[in-house]
Amino acid sequence: MKKLLLTLLFSLGLLTSGWATDYTQDVNCVGAWLLDETSGTYADSSGEGNTGTVNGGTMGATGVFGKAYDGSSNQNNYVTFGSGASLDDNTVFSYVGWVKYVGTDRGNQPLFGKDQKSLYLFNYNSALQGKVMTNGTVAESRNSAGVSTTQFDHLAMLYDNAGDRKIDLYMNGVEQSYSLEIAATGTLTSDDSSNFILQQGSYAGTALYGKNLYDEVGCFDDILTSTEINDIMDNGLAGAVAAGDIGTQIISIM
Repeated sequence: MKKLLLTLLFSLGLLTSGWATDYTQDVNCVGAWLLDETSGTYADSSGEGNTGTVNGGTMGATGVFGKAYDGSSNQNNYVTFGSGASLDDNTVFSYVGWVKYVGTDRGNQPLFGKDQKSLYLFNYNSALQGKVMTNGTVAESRNSAGVSTTQFDHLAMLYDNAGDRKIDLYMNGVEQSYSLEIAATGTLTSDDSSNFILQQGSYAGTALYGKNLYDEVGCFDDILTSTEINDIMDNGLAGAVAAGDIGTQIISIM
């Protein structure tokens, strides 16, 4: 009887899906790029139409969940997702994504976001830093360590303009301790003419470039909880179940 039940569950796909949340369909998901395509453009799984245009680099690299984008061959490689209405001038937002650090010859490296709201690596990967531009004091948060040089790390950046106006940073599901944490003052700088982009940007008028790998990048117009960030990290934006979890689910059924 147990074998029959397991067979039916596999047939229905219940062991490999359905037990994890599909965050790409969350009402607050305004951009979700699984980066699984191997040619052409990157689809926006949120349904908001923010298609990714590839400018150099390699599609179809090995990622954490399926494929990834590899921009490590040249600092001029990048992917732009445009400046659709769902990505513009969000006063509250959460960015999530996987990054594998390769660009050891780059100083301050933009990872993903807009010029005015961006997550980047500070000073040759000595720290992870986020910034939100205003006409007053710029919000900045920086941890005390960069990302791994040997594996993908899951990163998140959160900001609420109606809250404490500070940036929260997560690495591999853990909120970071901060060596720098500055709350914003003044009015947010409009970003409606800036593209949401992987591994290119600017700060204080200086162009910045990266050389890294990326997988499963998402943008939400609300604040994700720590539980949600960890759920996305463990199961993917679309709720895929990692192969190592299937055995646990089988045991729980039996």
